[in-house]
Amino acid sequence: MEPGVRCPRCGYTARFKNPQRQLVQQSYTKAFTPWIAEDDKRLAEMVSQQANILEISQALGRQPGAILRRIELLELRAPKPATPAPDDQFLS
Repeated sequence: MEPGVRCPRCGYTARFKNPQRQLVQQSYTKAFTPWIAEDDKRLAEMVSQQANILEISQALGRQPGAILRRIELLELRAPKPATPAPDDQFLS
């Protein structure tokens, strides 16, 4: 976001440019931008197709860490199977 420009979504006004942020955005075009429903849908599809994090990162234009956090937030990974409770008949 350019300095002095107000974000229409959240109302934040940037005060200065962050050179490191600009470098990241050269590689990941959607870095530091809010996630939208379309991105979430595409992420869910790619996770279900078992795409790796780097492929998803490249396709969505976001950093790998952001992808991992979003997967966790949306609970897209299949939960680990519960450990079966011990059967009483085998304990006697």
